[in-house]
Amino acid sequence: MNSQSFYFCSMIKLLIIAIAFQKTNSIQLEDIAEVCSGNFITQDYNTTWETSGSDTTQTFWVPLASKSFVYHMMQNFYKAQDFNYLTQSHLENSCISVTKPNRFGWDLSDVKGYDDNSFQLQMIRTEIPKLFRFRFPYPNEGLSGYASIALSNNRDFNVFDFCFDNGLRSFALFSTHRLMTAEEIAVITAHMKSLGFKEKHFVNVEVNPTCPDISLEDPPKPAPPSVHRYPKYFFSNSWLIPSYFWKKK
Repeated sequence: MNSQSFYFCSMIKLLIIAIAFQKTNSIQLEDIAEVCSGNFITQDYNTTWETSGSDTTQTFWVPLASKSFVYHMMQNFYKAQDFNYLTQSHLENSCISVTKPNRFGWDLSDVKGYDDNSFQLQMIRTEIPKLFRFRFPYPNEGLSGYASIALSNNRDFNVFDFCFDNGLRSFALFSTHRLMTAEEIAVITAHMKSLGFKEKHFVNVEVNPTCPDISLEDPPKPAPPSVHRYPKYFFSNSWLIPSYFWKKK
């Protein structure tokens, strides 16, 4: 083997090692997934605060969420099922905002985030007060389930508890303000932990005062589609008969 061939083989090996290293250090949904045990609904939630003001649209920021929620956002931003490279930094710098089409309902909301990507989130109120039917367009044919408002101050934020049809759950804080106090974040964190979410799977998303500079960061790398990959389903004791009744916290 001449020196040129040896150099070429060495570079190929280094490339394979680098790809394997990225894959090993990439966040996978299986590592951050949490199982849904039913929706918890705030009894004293009052929707009138959402309809106040004169603006026809209303924008919410997501400064705190479960990692799996941000993972699903990245799936939709990149139209991907999995990632060969997705890090904690990508989740923290995702800078997610949700804009309602009008002040009176969520319907089709515009979601924007990492590197100015976007998609539409469908969230329709059901006949059960404070319970929504939602759908993300990706992956595959989309993810759907029920979302409830687990906490709200009836002034400028809602915390949504998303219970997916595949048995998984996630949550996200939707706030009309980019900047929230440490006390507010502490109360929300404690409340979501009381509902069974694991704090190690929480992520603080950088939205203050503007979206972070990601120019020096390697972008996420979606995995190529695979015909052999199937969605995973997770089950809990109460998943087959979900609990959508009032649960006061």
